[in-house]
Amino acid sequence: RSSDLNLFANDGGWDVVSGVATYWCSRALWDEEEQCYHLKGVMPPDEYHYDINNSVYTNVIAQISLNFAIDLASQLQLPTPEEWKEVAKKIKIPFDEAKKYHPEFDGYLAGDGVTQADVILL
Repeated sequence: RSSDLNLFANDGGWDVVSGVATYWCSRALWDEEEQCYHLKGVMPPDEYHYDINNSVYTNVIAQISLNFAIDLASQLQLPTPEEWKEVAKKIKIPFDEAKKYHPEFDGYLAGDGVTQADVILL
């Protein structure tokens, strides 16, 4: 609806969305070995695990935020920074191919207790 786009175009919404996208890109670190971007030292929804790398929940939220910003920029006919596209496409989303599941974060061992099942929130 046009009123929804008006919020983003004229009422400050775009500033928030683009600021969030810029923030995620500022936190993303390229890992040459894995050929993807990492988010290190994050606090996931599970408050008992902190300063962890590549929280699956946090990384998915970052990817969704970046894709939203990219789509919105297109709708508003604004230029989209290539960095947003690059990070959204290549951010690490932890997945264990052998066990066919998303571990909570890098180094998570299946069966370790968590207070918030981050993956369920996906």
